[in-house]
This record gives sequence, C-alpha cells and structure tokens, in this order.
Amino acid sequence: MSIIFTPSVSAANGSHRVNIRAGLFEVVKRAFLWPSHVAQARSELAKLAHFSEYELRDIGLTSQDLRNASALPLDIDPTSFLAKAAENGRGLA
Repeated sequence: MSIIFTPSVSAANGSHRVNIRAGLFEVVKRAFLWPSHVAQARSELAKLAHFSEYELRDIGLTSQDLRNASALPLDIDPTSFLAKAAENGRGLA
C-alpha cells in the first residue's frame, strides 16, 4: 500500500525557498572557508614531510604517498587521500 502526499502550492513554495537559501548559504560558506581549509591541509602535509621513513612506515605511509598527496589538485583534500593510503598498509604508491 502506498500513500501519495501532494503538498499544497503555498507549502511547497515556502519549503523550496528555504531549501534554496540553505543550499546557497552552504555554497557561499564553503567558498569563503575553502582557502583556510586548503592552507590547513597543506600545513599538515608539510609537517608529515619532515617525518623519517621509519616514522612514516609506523603510521602506514611512505614518502611516495606524501609526494602523491602533494601533487593532488588544491580542491582535493590530501588528508583523506593519506588516510586511505595508511589503510592500505604500504600506501597507494
């Protein structure tokens, strides 16, 4: 058995406007905060670059993983890339 719900025109328009505003706000917020997120992620990557091979292996990464992560486009978070590499043991390299 299925129930069909047809919202009234006024309810649908009001809800639609709220969704558009919320979505637009989220897009603007992400665009505004994007440079700081990129800078923070690249800063963390730079800290990892100072680790020795032994320290990197201890956390499941290799220096090649760091090189691969640093070659990613700016809109891709190297943190998630490195997390996947660490999950795979010897990394994605």
